[in-house]
Amino acid sequence: MDDAGETNQFRDCSSPDAVVRACLDRLRLRRDAIADALGGRSLRVAIDLGNPPLSYRITFTREGHVMTRSGPEFNPHMEIHGPPGDVGRFLAGDITMMDATFEGILTLHISTTEAAEYLRLRALVAEELSAGTVRAAPGGS
Repeated sequence: MDDAGETNQFRDCSSPDAVVRACLDRLRLRRDAIADALGGRSLRVAIDLGNPPLSYRITFTREGHVMTRSGPEFNPHMEIHGPPGDVGRFLAGDITMMDATFEGILTLHISTTEAAEYLRLRALVAEELSAGTVRAAPGGS
């Protein structure tokens, strides 16, 4: 997909990495909402954004923590990869899970039934991905 079809969070963005990191920072402030969306489960997601890819290995814990890590021993439940606009449209819910799979944006290592159980988390990610600047943590700057 070309730049004209990219979602707002990545359009005219010179640094998709800054968008992702700001989104992760905002998600870290929503621990209770994430724990609730996960329903007692954890989720490991590998994201490879753009070409050459910016790679992220993200774990959402059942307690609502959002952690990034690196290393070869990360076994994701799902992989999301592609141009920033396509990834953003999938995360925003503009592309269905089935279409994302067929288009090569999403690779599942869990059943589609299990992946569908994470729709509430995907909605939280979409909300924070489309949000503005990073909010300060309570008590922080």
